[in-house]
Amino acid sequence: MKVIYETERLIVRQWENKDEQDLYEYASDNSVTKFLTFPTYQSLQDAKERIAYLQQQYQEKSLVQDYCIEHKGLHKVIGAIGIPHYFEKMKAKLKSAMY
Repeated sequence: MKVIYETERLIVRQWENKDEQDLYEYASDNSVTKFLTFPTYQSLQDAKERIAYLQQQYQEKSLVQDYCIEHKGLHKVIGAIGIPHYFEKMKAKLKSAMY
């Protein structure tokens, strides 16, 4: 697991296959996806395909990569964030947003 950033309560890290159920749980909720750029997931397969795509993006070092936000206490993915490669310059801004 590649951790990108960590606070007292949250971990920002790369998506892993074990996150499929958590992703599906929030991405299959219409009240959540109405604010997102992708359609509501209809099956767990949608989450599996998205995570496979994101893992490929990590390998290709795409300009902006999506990472999951895991709640430490719940050991559960609660969201996602897109982070550009120039992340080091943005650490302070991300830190303040996560508190």
